[in-house]
Amino acid sequence: MTRSVRMLALAAAALVVSPRAADPGFPSAPTEPLAAFASRQVWDGDGGETITRAGLPMHAVHVMSPRGRRVVFAAKVPGPCVWDAEISPATSSIAYRTGSGDNCLTPEVVVADIAGRPIERFPGAMSHAWSPDGRWLALLYAHYDANWNRVIDRLGIWRVAGRRLRHYPQRPEEICWGGADSLFLGYADRVELFDPVWGLATRAAHRGADVSPDGRYAIRRDPPGRGWFSLTESATGDELCGCVARNAGVDLGTRSESPAPFVAWVRAPGAGHLLWVSGMPGYTSPPGQPRARTVVVEVRTWEVVQSFPGKAVATTTDPRTVVVLRGDSLALVTLDAVREPVASAQRVRIRVGVQQWGSLPEYRSPEAVWTHDVGEGEWLPDHTAFAGACTAFFRVERILDASRAVVRLADRRLSAPGDTVVVTREPTTLHTNSVDGGYDVSLTLVR
Repeated sequence: MTRSVRMLALAAAALVVSPRAADPGFPSAPTEPLAAFASRQVWDGDGGETITRAGLPMHAVHVMSPRGRRVVFAAKVPGPCVWDAEISPATSSIAYRTGSGDNCLTPEVVVADIAGRPIERFPGAMSHAWSPDGRWLALLYAHYDANWNRVIDRLGIWRVAGRRLRHYPQRPEEICWGGADSLFLGYADRVELFDPVWGLATRAAHRGADVSPDGRYAIRRDPPGRGWFSLTESATGDELCGCVARNAGVDLGTRSESPAPFVAWVRAPGAGHLLWVSGMPGYTSPPGQPRARTVVVEVRTWEVVQSFPGKAVATTTDPRTVVVLRGDSLALVTLDAVREPVASAQRVRIRVGVQQWGSLPEYRSPEAVWTHDVGEGEWLPDHTAFAGACTAFFRVERILDASRAVVRLADRRLSAPGDTVVVTREPTTLHTNSVDGGYDVSLTLVR
């Protein structure tokens, strides 16, 4: 796949702003890729060294297009802090989050037009999310307790037309839109689908609020400062977060030594579960960010569809385009085409049995069993993995016929004559390469 890359010098000419519609709260839709982001989204955790090298003010909101970048809001000393920004997909309005007071712990979300003129302010709001059509802005109101822990107070939905704000008693940890009138609410133990028109919430079969366009996978992000993210297959609950780091071919750093990676679904036509993946290898970045990369992966097979240098900063109004930082400068990278690999029409059902054993016979546990429907190029989950580990373990290399399939082992943790095994109607049992405890894993084709 080819790509077109538009390198933009930070001293580029000012962005040309399209005329607004009669209602200043409902500007005209963008005709080119537009992005809004805060300086700290460029690189976070190194005391502003990378931001300074890039020539950006520390606490500011930027708008970027193929014609250049401009600052639409810059905080004056002593504040407020500017944490993040997001552009409306359809209306060219911007929502950005600030913090003021002691340690910037008093939150506010501001909605402004593309020139930075404020349209509405929401004191107490700590999170924001535009609907795909730009008609709604979802808000999470929250505060910090005495131990600086975030406490959610309520959900807010702001309707752009008429500038009407309604509050709801729901207190999710995360909000993310799935459709124009479908807002996913993420809790610690569940996900709900919220209808902003009727104000009703129903239970959803996902483990995270950021659901892939085809509904097959979901991302759950940890609270700010608490960790990274989880990526699960909604139908099975299988955890795939470790597979991102293992198979995407990009250095995401580690949980303890790096900020949370950039992960976002490619929400373009023809993309059901393509994932933007990028990360900061550490809290500090060497000049030029030589190790930073951004990739697009197909989550079902972990095939890398696109890869290019630079750390992703923000998505744009064009779902095929992202802003990246590389060489201490910013660029727009556009995928020329979005081609999600076609799922194999030939499929089999494989029964996976796992039995744990120890150094004594009484340590052997009863067998646990799962059955998975898979095609060529897809992975069988590794049910021996710890939470957060890479659960894509056995890759279905080839389906020979209805009674035979070739499965490749991802590593040599289990004993086998070679890198592949042929799975048939009779159980194929693999043993952990250990002497004092491990697992027996059996693979069987079933109807």
